[in-house]
Amino acid sequence: MSRFGLLFLIVPAIFFSQSRKKKPLLEEMSFSIEPNVRVMKAIGNNSMNKALSPFVGFGLGGTLYVYKNFGLSADYNYMTANLDKESNGGLFGYMSAASMHNIEVSGVYKYNLGEDVDLEGLAGASIYRISSKFIDKGGKFSEGNAGFHIGGKLLYTLDREGVQQVILGTKLNYYTASIRNQNPDIERFYSKAWFLNFSAAYRINF
Repeated sequence: MSRFGLLFLIVPAIFFSQSRKKKPLLEEMSFSIEPNVRVMKAIGNNSMNKALSPFVGFGLGGTLYVYKNFGLSADYNYMTANLDKESNGGLFGYMSAASMHNIEVSGVYKYNLGEDVDLEGLAGASIYRISSKFIDKGGKFSEGNAGFHIGGKLLYTLDREGVQQVILGTKLNYYTASIRNQNPDIERFYSKAWFLNFSAAYRINF
């Protein structure tokens, strides 16, 4: 066999052997869904902390790992809070208990701590829509606001296949609203807030 013919056989063989070693991108991708329950408590000197009790509710999220341990997640949460009459609930005027719709999109990185334990870090953007009914007029107050969040989750795997996991999470959420006032202190009091966010979830991996 000529050198050219030998080269013709060797080069394709090397190419296909290398291609087998590389994992296709689709094989590296994984997806999960996780229903959750959560509590969000405002902190600091702001109307959310002074006028409302902690927001309590539930949600549903999903995470797509795109490359190795990097991924994207999206969450929807619904929570409610009562007026805290003992700490100036009247700051919200003649409004009843508040409800919050919260949508979050995050970049995610997962780090393995042990055989059954993982740590997940995340950061991203948040959208908040808070609404409440006026007690005296029967109308409805509603405003949509934006912000960001940063936090982490501790994951514990329940089975050998890695399909089921329980999760404990905590985040720091920043909330900002389009409220204007000539007094900058009053404007800041009603338009900005930090929340401590605690959650527990059950994850199913696909």
